[in-house]
Amino acid sequence: MLVQSLRHYMPCLILLVAPSAQAALVIDGRADEPDWANATTLGPLVTVQPLTLVPPAYQTEVRLLSTPEGIAFAFRNRQPAEVARVKPRTLRDRGGESDRVNVMIDFDGDGKLGYNFMVSLSDSIDDLVISNENQFRPDWDGDWQHAVDETEEGWTAEILIPWNISTMRAVPGDTRNIGVYVDRVLGSNGERYASPPIRFTEQRFLSAFTAVEVRQYSQATFDAYPYVTVLSDQVHEDLETKAGVDVLWKPSGTFQLTAALNPDFGQVESDDLVVNFSALETFFSDKRPFFTENQAIFELPTAQGGSLIYTRRLGGPSDDGQGVADIDLAAKASGSFAGINYGSFAVLESDYADDLGSAFYASRFLKPGERFTLGYAGTYSDRPFLDRSAFVQMVDLQWNPLAWMRVNTHVIQSDVQQAGIDKTGESVRAALQLTGPNGLFGEIAGAYLSENLDLNDMGFMPRNALRVGAISVRYPYSGFSENSALRTVQLHSDLVVRKTLDGEHIPSRFLIGSDLEYRNGGTQYIEWIRDSPGFDNLISRGNGLVYRESGSSFFSNYNTRRWKDWRFGGAIWHTSGQIDMDAHLQTEATATHFFTDTLDLRVGLARKHTRDSLLWQGETLFARVAREQMMATAQLNWFPAPRHELRAKMQWLGLHSEDARAYRLQENGRLLASNEKIAPFAINSFGLQIRYRFEIAPQSDFFAVYSRGGDSFSDHDDQHLNQLFDRALQLRDADQIVLKLRYRI
Repeated sequence: MLVQSLRHYMPCLILLVAPSAQAALVIDGRADEPDWANATTLGPLVTVQPLTLVPPAYQTEVRLLSTPEGIAFAFRNRQPAEVARVKPRTLRDRGGESDRVNVMIDFDGDGKLGYNFMVSLSDSIDDLVISNENQFRPDWDGDWQHAVDETEEGWTAEILIPWNISTMRAVPGDTRNIGVYVDRVLGSNGERYASPPIRFTEQRFLSAFTAVEVRQYSQATFDAYPYVTVLSDQVHEDLETKAGVDVLWKPSGTFQLTAALNPDFGQVESDDLVVNFSALETFFSDKRPFFTENQAIFELPTAQGGSLIYTRRLGGPSDDGQGVADIDLAAKASGSFAGINYGSFAVLESDYADDLGSAFYASRFLKPGERFTLGYAGTYSDRPFLDRSAFVQMVDLQWNPLAWMRVNTHVIQSDVQQAGIDKTGESVRAALQLTGPNGLFGEIAGAYLSENLDLNDMGFMPRNALRVGAISVRYPYSGFSENSALRTVQLHSDLVVRKTLDGEHIPSRFLIGSDLEYRNGGTQYIEWIRDSPGFDNLISRGNGLVYRESGSSFFSNYNTRRWKDWRFGGAIWHTSGQIDMDAHLQTEATATHFFTDTLDLRVGLARKHTRDSLLWQGETLFARVAREQMMATAQLNWFPAPRHELRAKMQWLGLHSEDARAYRLQENGRLLASNEKIAPFAINSFGLQIRYRFEIAPQSDFFAVYSRGGDSFSDHDDQHLNQLFDRALQLRDADQIVLKLRYRI
């Protein structure tokens, strides 16, 4: 009963932090300054993975100090010598299996936006943005201090989070209430100890943080980040030099201005290779600093997995088809005024004045409250080369009538004008979320998307012309005996029913899945899907409805804990019928070898056999083909010394088709065999990147990157996978060396 009481009431406790330290802390991992003795103790931590809520197997003490430099945390982690210490070095935001600690903070204490700071025993770090209760995004990289110190008895970690790391709502007085969550993870078995006693996968996570009252300080900053990039193009024998500057000004905790003049938005990260035959666009995350710094207020999800703002559109493929559009100027302001959080940004592409580039603008306002949170967002895109403009508005509301009930809803209107044509569309979505005892969670949602809705000038919209209803249920269970191989199971089920605006049924989907954690440290995911018969209204690209038979799908993967110097993973995916346009069998295997804590190699191989793939050829012509696809990956990570990283990453994807048959779409949605000829085809794609990074100082880096790769498409039937692999190294659409220096002054 006592543990259950802690679980339900601890998030509501208010803790008063001791007076600030008189002298600046030295973040060296030792936490031996006298001020730590009088710091606030957080906790107690209890075991949440598995969700037993019992005291930790090994003592963990967490303390908090509010200082003029920022909010500081100290973890003292007991770990006897007989308990294996897992401490591989990892790239930033790559996480992985290790001994580690997490600090998560909601600076406004309203459950709307949080930040996750992770430090591992090897002093590797992750930093993520938390929104929508339990959605974590790794795109953001903050400037904060961290250090670890290891002894025979265990290890200690110190974290200092500056006041200027995020804009905050203005609060009168010398103190402010923040939300705090802390945890510790044992890398050897995956156990997690946390306070408050909740798991990060729970549907009510961010809003359940412990309320902590801290002494607040104002911290102004002005930073400039000049950069220079030299690109040597080995294919076209061209040398290009580019320079620019990013500026960050934060006069107070309630306002921040970011500007970029002639910004370098060329990525030193490479996207994964993708082959997409569907009518749905592939979504790619963004790693460009301007679009990750204080961008959380612009994270605006829409129905069917869309987003009101998709930053990869900005500075993306140019409207005239001549490569990628450069950006001349970008500016962003964010902050809080009169209890309203706001943000605005503008991006001007090169040659906008000459009607070749485009201009993009966005604004967001949010009024949070204890029961009601009301928001407004607007975007405007001007694309003169296409004689096109788009204005999109969204109003969103969150209502919490009871602690266990939440209502989320939004209304969107788009107005697109092109060559004198005015097209206006609407979308409405509403969801009722209910939280029950022992982690039970349910959601009932419905959405309407009109035929003229169009968000894709600045947003991401997988589809429109749709009515959809969905029911979701989640339930975690940890009541297994000590003799059970299982430690925790989280069950979930989803039912999605969809119709076109004309009332035609799109295949409905029923899903049952479970996340399993084994006592030996392994993890497994199992999923079964059943799709009903119905009409596909996307695959023909506007040339009619295509009738689909019912189908089912089974997927399972398993990942081991690190065993000595190895970690393994495997997956199998089988579909029958015509679910997702394919009937196929796919298998995957991965292996990671840790030569040392600073050198590791990960290899993976995936093979997919599709016996009946339906591919659109144009208008009402379709092809049904058999396909063989293989993807191989390898990544070597080496950390030769502190602040030095070397990564080599290779990806190859080969695909060939055979037994191609032509079909014509009939008015009733059925496909009728045709005597037309369909040529088989082969796709070969290869990418290699070798990247060296030297961290000169926080937010100051030097990169040396070599990239090579290319794609080929052919309509010959003699190119099988082994032949495609042999020819992969000959692909050379891109072959370049990039040197980049970015330094904070």
